[in-house]
Amino acid sequence: MTFQQRQRYDPRRNSGLQQGNRLNAVEHFLGTSALQRHGSRAALICGVETLSYDELAARVARTANALRALGISPGDRVLMMMRDTTEFVAAWLGAVHAGAVAVALNTKLSESEYRHIRADSGARLAIVEDVFARARPDLTTEHASESSLVIAGASAGPSRSWRAALARAAPQATPYAARAEDPAFWLYSSGTTGKPKGIIHAHRSLLPAGQALREVVGVAPGDRCFTTSKLFFAYALEHGFLG
Repeated sequence: MTFQQRQRYDPRRNSGLQQGNRLNAVEHFLGTSALQRHGSRAALICGVETLSYDELAARVARTANALRALGISPGDRVLMMMRDTTEFVAAWLGAVHAGAVAVALNTKLSESEYRHIRADSGARLAIVEDVFARARPDLTTEHASESSLVIAGASAGPSRSWRAALARAAPQATPYAARAEDPAFWLYSSGTTGKPKGIIHAHRSLLPAGQALREVVGVAPGDRCFTTSKLFFAYALEHGFLG
């Protein structure tokens, strides 16, 4: 996409997100009008699992309710150290749906980098998949004792189980009425010029997702995009997930 094309593009166009209005960006992807258009289409294919947009919307709503039950309020940061699975996608979108701030973490972080990001973000909760929790037992014990950790995946051990929290949650939820400028997610830099820095992205930042895929690559409804880059990277988050 050229600079001129980006200048002309207004992410609020046809979105309902005009000045003074409130719209959670998740509604742009999974709201009533979006699901009327493509609810039955496949949204994600992950291994043997295929998830439609309707099914994803239900999981996202359940996730938002689970986060609220765990004490998460609008504006709270939620760290996620998870593999690229439908569980991660639902958790990320569910945090935004609830008005919280999704912070996807590089799964190769060292313990010191993880501690820095956790302190820097002031995160209220971390969702860590079991494979990464087992690889960092000291961190797992440390954060579990502070009631700021839930374990995703099949094996939570003695820690709180994310899947159990999801099972207790209702499958319907009203999205938090966010403003365009409210933060929706943070992306942390790689730290090549010092410690990793959190870059804040607002709800309005999600609305142009997929524009480059449509207008430059020519991706159309029903087409499949094979994603290999990790979703915690900005490129993959845009083209392999949100787009």
